[in-house]
Amino acid sequence: IDDCDICAGYSFIGNGNANGDEVINVLDLTIIMSHILETTTLDECGLLTSDTNGDGYVNVMDAISVVSIIISGDDVTRNSDSIPTSVDFLQTPYSLSYSADNVGLLGLDITINHTEDAEVILTQDAFISDYISDKGTTRIIMVIENGEELFTVNRHFEIIDMIIGNINGELSDITVTMLPAEMGLSSAYPNPFNPTTSVDLVVPVDGYVSVKVYNLAGQVVSTIHDGNLKANIHAFSWDASDQASGMYLIRAEMAGAIDTKKIMLLK
Repeated sequence: IDDCDICAGYSFIGNGNANGDEVINVLDLTIIMSHILETTTLDECGLLTSDTNGDGYVNVMDAISVVSIIISGDDVTRNSDSIPTSVDFLQTPYSLSYSADNVGLLGLDITINHTEDAEVILTQDAFISDYISDKGTTRIIMVIENGEELFTVNRHFEIIDMIIGNINGELSDITVTMLPAEMGLSSAYPNPFNPTTSVDLVVPVDGYVSVKVYNLAGQVVSTIHDGNLKANIHAFSWDASDQASGMYLIRAEMAGAIDTKKIMLLK
C-alpha cells in the first residue's frame, strides 16, 4: 500500500484491482485493456493496482496476470508446469494463427498495417480481446489459452510489431511463418523416385483442394487428396508401387488456381 495513503481503500495494490472496489473481476480487466490501448487513462491508484507484475508498466503481461487471478482465485498459475514457452505463428494472406509447446495463458500485443478499408475480426476463443485502428494501423491486445486462429482481415496485412508473453513474462522463442498469397506445389523429392515421392502444398486460405496424379495420356492414376484443407503447408506422398515406370504429373487445384509438377518413376 502506498506510503502516503493516497490510495486509501485500494487494499489490493499490485493485484489487478484497477477500479479500487476490492474485487478483482472482468471489470478490472476491461479497464486495464482500455488503458493498454490508450482509450482510457488510469489514475495513480489505478496504475499501482493494475501493475500486477511490479515492473512499473501496465501492459499485456498484467492482463495475463489478472485473467489468471480471475480463473484461479490467486496467482498460483505462475508456478504451473503448463506454461507456453515457445510459440509458432502462421500468417496467411488474411489471417494469423498460432501453436504453442504447452497449453496455458498467452498474452498478445500485435500491431499490423493494412489498407484503411480493411475489417479486422478477432477470435471468439480468447478470454478477452480488443483492438484499436487508426489510418491503416491496428493494435490488437488479447489473452488466450486455447484456439488456433487469432484474427482475420479481409485485406492483406503486415505484422509490424508483436509482444508475446506468458504468466511469467515476455517470450523470446517466437517464429512467424508467412504463407505465399498463391496456392503452389513444391518440387517432388526424391525425383526420380521408386516407389514413393513427396511434395509440399501451400494452401493460402481455407478451402477445397484437389491433388491428383496423371499419366502423360491425361488419365487420373491416383487421387492423393480431394476435400477441404486449412490454410497451411501440407505434406503429401504418393506410393507408385502399382504403376509402370515413366513420367507422371502431380496436379493441385484450388479455386481455379492450378499447379503441376513432373515426376519420374524409375523401377
